[in-house]
Amino acid sequence: ARLGIDLVHSPADHMRCPSLPEWYPYISDYTPRSRWDSEIPDLSKIEDEFELPIFIKGSRQTSKHKATASIVRNEMEYEAATEIFRSDPILRWQEFVCRELVPLRPISGGTEGKIPPSFEFRTFWWRGQLVGAGRYWYETNDYTWSQQEREAALEVARRAVNALRCAFLVVDLVQTTTGRWIIIECNDGMESGYAGASPFAIWQAITDCETKS
Repeated sequence: ARLGIDLVHSPADHMRCPSLPEWYPYISDYTPRSRWDSEIPDLSKIEDEFELPIFIKGSRQTSKHKATASIVRNEMEYEAATEIFRSDPILRWQEFVCRELVPLRPISGGTEGKIPPSFEFRTFWWRGQLVGAGRYWYETNDYTWSQQEREAALEVARRAVNALRCAFLVVDLVQTTTGRWIIIECNDGMESGYAGASPFAIWQAITDCETKS
């Protein structure tokens, strides 16, 4: 502040963007049902709230989309996934998150051992304005959304943007097998990969927004 520099996000804003326990209460109607724990719970506690199969992850991210650490269909797979969680350098410092495993519209391609790819897109928002969007999965066969699909997805994303009120927000959206658009996760734009969005277009759009303001 003494140098005349404003932070894009306050520390509170930054935590609200990427941490599921922070953003989930704002948009719980538009994202898979979730619970989180500071310690890995017994499977019996999870089964009190969820039916198998389930999806597990860290409060901020998965471990490079590793399927064995994420998708759990039975007690044996839960034991294997939680063992990975305890030792994995990406996961072990995060809170433990369990999510409803929603059937998603699949896409072709993907990498063996990774989460099955789905019809998912990453969107970038600067001060409430869309500044970039692109397909999430880039190790698959090419895919894109129609104008109608794009408009429906962005309508859902805007609900997160309006609710979270962060200056530089990333919202990942996916279409379910029923055609509904849901939010997979939110992130701080300053620490998110570009996925299929053009970084040059994003930063030009941000510059244009600031020039107009």
